[in-house]
Amino acid sequence: MLRTQCRTPWYPLGNGNLMNILDHGIHIAQMMSPTEIENALDLITVNGAKTMNIDDYGIEPGKSADFIVIEAKSEFEAVCERAGVLASVRNGEFLFTKEPAKYNNFSKLFSL
Repeated sequence: MLRTQCRTPWYPLGNGNLMNILDHGIHIAQMMSPTEIENALDLITVNGAKTMNIDDYGIEPGKSADFIVIEAKSEFEAVCERAGVLASVRNGEFLFTKEPAKYNNFSKLFSL
């Protein structure tokens, strides 16, 4: 993944969440077709690694194993729902893990 964009003197609004940056970017670029939305994660992952000439990027044997686990069923859902990060792995080591969100069934509260 690209730099974490944490708060710095050059970027005081950063919080380390590249999904926020992606959200702004796709709106500014008016990337609204289903295919563009589906491929939007490439902007902050694969394409960023290519631009920075990072050769060992990806999840394959022999690569550094830097990745995040996003709480979504698909790339499209991850972008549209601004999915949360469930885990972050750097050099094959977990930096953190988080339980998936749990939702209660409120339908009983609203039944007549």
